[in-house]
Amino acid sequence: MEADQKKRSRAGAFFERNGVVARDIPLAIVAFKTAAFVTYFGLTVLGVRFRPINRMFHSGRPRRMIDRWKIRYPNFWGKAEDNVMKASEWTADFKFVQWSLSKYQTLQRSRSETMLNYSKRRRQDLGLGIAEGYIVYKLTLPIWASLYLYSILTYFSKTKNSFATIEESMVGSQMDDADPVTTEMQSWMPWNESSKADETASKKLNENTRKEVPSSGKTQPI
Repeated sequence: MEADQKKRSRAGAFFERNGVVARDIPLAIVAFKTAAFVTYFGLTVLGVRFRPINRMFHSGRPRRMIDRWKIRYPNFWGKAEDNVMKASEWTADFKFVQWSLSKYQTLQRSRSETMLNYSKRRRQDLGLGIAEGYIVYKLTLPIWASLYLYSILTYFSKTKNSFATIEESMVGSQMDDADPVTTEMQSWMPWNESSKADETASKKLNENTRKEVPSSGKTQPI
């Protein structure tokens, strides 16, 4: 909660510093977050439909580079590939994900393939497409975030210096607040909850250890 308030205050300070009046700051933040989520969904659809990163490494020099990595680090590559496949299947198991994105897939079932294998391969392909869309989203973040911030500042800001607005938009695209999608995703990912539980357990263990070790060096009951 405190971290979210700090992020909102940083975003508000950015817009206020660039001439956006206080009553328009919440609307400017909502406009940017909405544009970011629409961009993420659009790039996810493109990732599922066209698999751009898979196409890039499918042939030529990128493919030869991948093959060399497989030969040089077989254990690392095998574990990484297995983890990616499991994560992709986990992502594609959500009914909402299947309902909203599976219709954009182009994967076809072969004649000799069983329905069970095809369903598994389809889930993996869907999850990998989502991952590729996210990678493209992160790689292009400085571009689209700068454009969105420039548009928002141009509309809401009372300062009419175009060059300064462009410069501030590029600076703003590098802030942590410029990626609201990743922030929201981290809050509901299951491994984030487990890390929080581990952190809480570690704190309790440290507190109990301090209670059990008094200044005399003899253990006292808690």
